[in-house]
Amino acid sequence: MANPNTKEQYMLELINRMRTNPQAEYDILVNSTNPDIQTALSYFKVNLTELKSQWEQLQPAQPVAWSNKLHESAVTHTQLMIDYDLQSHNLPNEPSLRDRILNTGYQFTTVAENIYAYGSSVLESHGAFAIDWGNNPNGIQNPPGHRNAIMSNNYREVGIGILSEDNSSTQVGSLLTTQHFANSQQLSTTNTSWLLGTVFRDVDDDDFYSIGEGLSDITVNISGISNPNFNTSIKTLGAGGYQTLLSPGEYQVEFIRDNNTVKTEKVSIDKENIKLDWMIDGKTYQLDNRKRDAHYNSGSGDAIVFNAYTAESPFQTIDFISVGLSNLGNPSAVFLYEDKDNNKQPDSDEKILEIDTNFIDSQGFAHISIPPTKVENTFFVGALYKHNNNQPNWIPISNNSNNTPTNQSWIATSNNGNLDLENFSTSLLEDKNWLLRASSSDNSIITPVEPPNDIPISTNLQKSNNIELVDLTNQIGTIKTNVRVTRDADYDNIIGFYVVNDINGGIKINDEIINPGDTRYKQAALQNRITSLDLLQTQDSIPSNFNGTLNGGSIFAPFIIVDGTFNDALNNKVEVYFAYQGANSDNFDHIRLLGDNTFGFEDLPNGGDRGSIAEPDYNDLIIKMDFSV
Repeated sequence: MANPNTKEQYMLELINRMRTNPQAEYDILVNSTNPDIQTALSYFKVNLTELKSQWEQLQPAQPVAWSNKLHESAVTHTQLMIDYDLQSHNLPNEPSLRDRILNTGYQFTTVAENIYAYGSSVLESHGAFAIDWGNNPNGIQNPPGHRNAIMSNNYREVGIGILSEDNSSTQVGSLLTTQHFANSQQLSTTNTSWLLGTVFRDVDDDDFYSIGEGLSDITVNISGISNPNFNTSIKTLGAGGYQTLLSPGEYQVEFIRDNNTVKTEKVSIDKENIKLDWMIDGKTYQLDNRKRDAHYNSGSGDAIVFNAYTAESPFQTIDFISVGLSNLGNPSAVFLYEDKDNNKQPDSDEKILEIDTNFIDSQGFAHISIPPTKVENTFFVGALYKHNNNQPNWIPISNNSNNTPTNQSWIATSNNGNLDLENFSTSLLEDKNWLLRASSSDNSIITPVEPPNDIPISTNLQKSNNIELVDLTNQIGTIKTNVRVTRDADYDNIIGFYVVNDINGGIKINDEIINPGDTRYKQAALQNRITSLDLLQTQDSIPSNFNGTLNGGSIFAPFIIVDGTFNDALNNKVEVYFAYQGANSDNFDHIRLLGDNTFGFEDLPNGGDRGSIAEPDYNDLIIKMDFSV
C-alpha cells in the first residue's frame, strides 16, 4: 500500500514519542493547549490522580517502524467505518483482524488494533488512545487497552490508516484512525532491527515534528563500523521519514543535503529498533514595507522569511512569486501559505505550494512562474534560506536592530566576503519590501521587471520544442506587442491567437480540457480568441503593422482563417488551420516557425500542388512579433 502521508507520519511520531518517554508524554497531553483534549478530559471527568498513578507504571518501549502491509489493513478498516458510519472493530461481512492482516501478506507473531472514529485532529486522536478516556467512573477505560497497545514492547511495527470524513449528516468524523500494531515473523527469525527516523525543519520551534515539516529526498548514508564492508544509502520519503533493516553492529549514519554531509552520528543496533532523527532548526522572520535590512545568519538553522497579504474577496489566484537576489545568498525554495487558523504566521500544515529554485544571479529580482494557486483571506509568501555545512547565510535582520534603514528598501552588500552592516545599496523599489512579492491574475501586487535582453520574450517553447507558440508564462501583467504582417498569396487570409493550457494545445473550458483532434476544438479556439490583439490581415505584397496586448502568464497559439471572415470560420464555411496537425482537417502542418517570434503560414490543403518541391514555402502569410514589457 502507501507510504505514510503527513498525518500518518505525525501520528507515528507521537506514538514513538510516548513509547520512548511516557512520563514526559503525560505532562504534554494533560497540560495540552489543544481545546478538544481539554474538553474530553472535562466531559469524561477523567480522574487525573488515577491517570497519573496508572501512567507511572508505564515503562519505555522501543520505537515502532512503519509497515506498508499493516497500513493496508488499517486504512481498509478506516474506510469501512466511513462506509458503515460506525465505530467498530468488526464491521458487517468483514474478516477477523487476524485474517485481514494475513490477507495483506503480513506474517505476524502478535497483533493489536486501535480504532477511533470521532477525532478532530491527529493530536486529539492520539490523546484519545493514550489517555484512553471513557465512560467508567474514573473517566478511563478499564483496562486501558489502547494505551497498552501503544506501550507494548512486543510490537515493533505499526500501520496507521487516517482518513477525513466531513459529511455533517453522518455520525463518524471528522478524522477516523485505525492503528495496527504487530511483530513480524521476519524480525523474529532474521535477527535484524529497524533503524528509523525523520528529517524535518522545525518551523514552529517546538522541537518536534509537525505536519508539513518533513523533508523528502534527504540522503541517509549508513556504513558499517564493526563490518567495514557494509554500506547502504536511502532517501527520506515524502513526509520526511526513513527506515532500514540492519543486523546487529555499530554503524555510522550520515545525513546528506545538497551533496553536503551536514550531520553524522554513530548508532549501535542490537535486538531492538533504534530511532535517529535530524531536526533542522527553523527560524521564521516576517517582512514588511521599509524598515528592514539583511545580515548573515551565523546559526545552524534554516531561515524562512515571509510577507503577509490579504486576498481580495472572495479569492485571488497567484501566478508568480518574485524574489530579491543577493550576493550573500539566495533562497532554495519559495512557498505559499494560507492563514487557516488566523494566527498571523505561516504554520507547517498551512503550506499550499512549494517550488524549488536554483538562482545563480546575485542582484536584481527573479520572477518565478507557479501553477495558478487560489488563496483566500490572509496568505503568506515565503522563501527558504538553507543552512548548509556550517556556512552562514543571508536573512533579514530582526525588528530590534539598530541598523534598520528607513524610507527605502535595502539590500546588504558584502565586503571581501564579510557582511558590512554600514554598506548598503538601495533597491529600485521605493516604499516596497525588496525580498518577496506575489503576482495575481486578479490583482497585481508587484511591478514587473524586464527579463534579460539576451533571450527574446516569449521564445522559451520556440527554442526548446521548435513549436509555433508564444510563451509568456514567465511574464507578469500586460505585455505590449507589435506585429508586422506580410502576404504573398491570392487568398485573403486572417491570423488570430487563442490561449492554450500547455504545450500540447489543450483549451480549458470551465473544468474541461478540449484537445487537438476533438471535434469541438476549432469552435473552442475561435470562441476563445484573443481580442486584445486584433485579427491580422494585409493586402498582397503590402506589409501592415498591428499593435496589441497579451496578458503575461499564458501560452498563445496562432490560427489562420483561409480566404474568409471570422464569422465564416465560426459557421464552418471556410478552413481554419492550427499549429497542431491533429486539429487540422488534412492533418498537415500549416504553420512553421521561421525564427524568433516569426511564423510562416501555408493556406492550401496538404501544402498545395508543390510539384517537385519537397515542402511548401510557408510564405502565404508571415508574421513577426516584437514585445515590450
